[in-house]
Amino acid sequence: MTALLELMDRELRQDCGVPLAWYDVMVEIYRSPDHRIRMSELADRVVLSRSWITRRVRQLEEAGLLTRTVAPDDQRGIFASLTPAGLSTFSELERSHTSSINRHFTHHLNDDEARLIEKRFAAITAHARGALTQTSRDGERQN
Repeated sequence: MTALLELMDRELRQDCGVPLAWYDVMVEIYRSPDHRIRMSELADRVVLSRSWITRRVRQLEEAGLLTRTVAPDDQRGIFASLTPAGLSTFSELERSHTSSINRHFTHHLNDDEARLIEKRFAAITAHARGALTQTSRDGERQN
């Protein structure tokens, strides 16, 4: 897994000048309505700690790929939004990353293997989300 991620990171950097860690943040923002998301929700969706997500967002903002704005309904809430340059860069990233996934992963699977992996990942994801929800509920009861 580590070798595959390193290879895909190297290819994204060569093709687009952007690390894989930025793609993970940008894809969540892109998938959100109007290509913007609350920072707290973004932190929940990516596999990074809150301090790491803040650092990544700052890097993306400094690169001109996203902006942060105060939520109009909650002065404590912050939205991260893709800029026009961020949207353009994301399109390039998505093409490069999809090609890399196909070349280094899915190309090596037959249809049955791909369906099995999809099914198992769906079950693992459902389990993990359920466990996170339960852990959150248990933490709320203790507080």
